[in-house]
Amino acid sequence: LVQSGQVDMITTQYLHEGATLFNGQEHRGRCFTFMRHPIERAVSLFHYLGIASHEPTYDPQLRYISIEMWARSKRIEHNWMTRFLSNEL
Repeated sequence: LVQSGQVDMITTQYLHEGATLFNGQEHRGRCFTFMRHPIERAVSLFHYLGIASHEPTYDPQLRYISIEMWARSKRIEHNWMTRFLSNEL
C-alpha cells in the first residue's frame, strides 16, 4: 500500500512491524501518537476490570477495594506501554 503512493497515512497498533513498510529513501515514514494521561488511564483500567466480566483479567473483588489498595497490590499493571514501545514484551 505504501509503495502504491495512494495513501498519506497508515494507522497500526504494531509500531515495529509497521515501520518495516518504509524504506527511508523513497517512502519516508513519520510517527505520531496520542496518549492518555497515565493516572487517568490507570483509574479507568481499575474501574473497567471490576465490571468487564468478558475480560480475561476481570476481577469482581475490585468492586470492594479502593484504588489505592489496588495500586499498592501486585495486581497493578507494570508499564505495559513502555515495554511495548521498546519492543520488550
